[in-house]
Order: sequence, then structure tokens, then C-alpha cells
Amino acid sequence: MDLTAVQDELAAVYAEVPAAVGAVVAVSRGGAAPAVTAFGTRSTDGSPMEASTIFQIASMTKPITTVVALQLIEEGRLRLDDGVSRWIPELAHRRVISGDGGERPADREITVEDLLTQRSGIPYAHDESGELGERMRERLGPPLGTTVTAQEWAERLGSLPQPIDPGARFRYGLSTDVLGVLIQREFGRGLGEVMAERVFEPLGMRDTGFWVRPGDVGRVARMYRSTPSGVVDVSIIARERPVFESAGGGLYSTADDYMRFLGMLGGGGELGGVRLLSPESVTTMTTNKLTPEQRALPALGVDDFFAAHGFGYGVAVLLEPEALPTGLRPGRGAYGWSGGFGTWWAIDPDRDVRILLLAQYETAVSGLVTSDPAMGALGHFRRRDVLALCRAVYHQVGSHA
Repeated sequence: MDLTAVQDELAAVYAEVPAAVGAVVAVSRGGAAPAVTAFGTRSTDGSPMEASTIFQIASMTKPITTVVALQLIEEGRLRLDDGVSRWIPELAHRRVISGDGGERPADREITVEDLLTQRSGIPYAHDESGELGERMRERLGPPLGTTVTAQEWAERLGSLPQPIDPGARFRYGLSTDVLGVLIQREFGRGLGEVMAERVFEPLGMRDTGFWVRPGDVGRVARMYRSTPSGVVDVSIIARERPVFESAGGGLYSTADDYMRFLGMLGGGGELGGVRLLSPESVTTMTTNKLTPEQRALPALGVDDFFAAHGFGYGVAVLLEPEALPTGLRPGRGAYGWSGGFGTWWAIDPDRDVRILLLAQYETAVSGLVTSDPAMGALGHFRRRDVLALCRAVYHQVGSHA
């Protein structure tokens, strides 16, 4: 695949955003090796963006955690309806904030499936307003770089109420981090060790982990924020094993590594003769689990976030291609997810195409999230750089009318 047009489209978008200095794009179709292009710089010192550049992939960590959980389900070590208190007793007897500002017992316990579908009812601290948000931020620390251990984190989380009942609705937040603590306790080892043994090493993902080896720090893309006084470097690079390995957002990776992971998913759980999941598990992971009523509710600050999409286990799933603009119509069942630091991916089984975008900027404050009402149905495609990328790719592979 010729990525010249892709690079041109993205470069034009990023030229308007000082904090976005470059990107790596990889596209693969069928059994062909990925086509990869890198453009721009990975830092303001002029170091070129390269295919081997390392990125903080943020919430693109979640699908990897999900795969480990599905492996455990296949092995009979987890069940979807298991209560999480079997592994994390600190989360037994959950309390929910009531309408009068007090607390009441939750309707039921949080289950493994609640964690996989972001329906545990536990939000991110930075997305929760009022007193609960303040208490969460004070008790749990920042989502990345916290000095709280997994044990302390579970205890502190267990001491806090939550805003909604388990299973009631999609509420993006700490569900996957809770799942990571569960996985650590099931194995009695660190999450990074488990992921390395079960995902990274089998797939040959040599540059993926929760911290960056000392000799590779120079390969890491810097992250910037635009401020009235100029562009500021806000990078946080873990140079040793973090105290808390965030299953929801803590991994670093490269284009080559993550395309191996996507190749495994696109291959029905297998890549190069190495099988991580059964085809049935991949189908289950990429099938919508939200009810029509849950899809109709706002999510991630967007009223119609799920107008075209649903959500499976760790991924958004396209349900209504006709809701997307002409010229940008992946097939029904296309799935993917993104990261809050400028990363994004999708797999379109109808076109047998896998698309990966790795950039490094703070999505929420970048100016790249479109407010155009015409794009309201695009779910996780709302970013202008993702829109440009998809238009360029689908111009070559064809899209639904």
C-alpha cells in the first residue's frame, strides 16, 4: 500500500497543531507485511520520527490486558460472571452515591464482564467532579506514575464509593486497572511479567513493556502541550519498573510491536503459527455487549459517542456503517480503540485491513478533537487526524457506499 497520500493528509492536519510534531503510521492488508511510514520529528530538538520510535500507548494497553483475561477464561481460571471479590476482597460490598448525596449498597457485585466492558461503575478520578473526584485523586494518585502499590491501590479504591451501580451503563474509567490487579493476584506475579510471558514474547513484541530500557530512552517520542507561552514538554518516561503497572494505560510500544498484536487479532487469535486466543474468543471480544439503552447514553463527554458503535471487551465495535459519512465507511463489525496520548488503531475484517496511528500529544487539549456535528456519529473516529488517516486509507481499499 502506498502511504504517501496518508502522510500528506496527516502532515497537513498536524501543521495546524504545534504540539503534534510527527507520527508513525502502519497499514496492513491480508497477509502482506505492514507498510510503515514515519514523518516529522519525535522531539522539538529535531530528532526524526522513525518506524522504531517508542510511544506511550496509553489506553491501547486495555486490549492487551483484555487478551490476557480472555486467555484465563479459556483456561477456566476466570468466568465472566465471577465476582471480583474472589480475587480483590477489598471491592466486596460496594457503596454507591445516592441521590441525596449519601451512600447506599450497590445493587450487586462487580463481575469480570463488568470490567471487560467498562461497566464496573468506577470512573477515572480526573473525569469525576465534586467531592468524589477530589477524594479519588487524593487517595489513588495520578493514573500514571503513582507511588501507590497495587495492594494499597486496591485498599484505597475499596474505601471509596462509586457514582453508579455495577452493570448499569458504560462508564469509561478504572475497570481495566482493576482487571490488572485481578490478573496479578491470580498469577502471584507482576502484570508486566504475565504480559511478557503470554503476549509479548510469543508475538515477538520486543519493545513493549511498562518501562523503557535505559539504552532506548532516546527512541521515545516526547509529548508536548501547547500553552499561551509556547509548547511545553510534558513527557513522563518510566525508566524502571513502575510501582503500579497500569493495566489501563501504562504500556510503551512501537509500530512493529503493536502491528504484531493487531495481526494476531486480525488472524483470529493467531500470528505466524503462534496462537494466543481461539477464534471464538476473538469473536466474543469484538462483539458489542452494550444494550440499546446503554448506547443511547453519553460517554467520554460526547452525547452521541455510541451512535454508530457499540463496545465489546476492550474495543469499540462498528454496528451502523450507514451512520458514518460517505467515503469513510468501514464494514460492519470493524473494531478498534485509541489512547489519550495520540495513538489509535482499527481492524476492518470486511476489508481485511489493519490500521495503526502512533503520535504523541495530549488528545483532550490538542485541538484535534472535532466538534463538527456532522462527525457526531463517528464514535472513536472523532479526531481530525484519525479522520484524515481513514479517508486516505479507504480511498485506496474502498469503503461502503
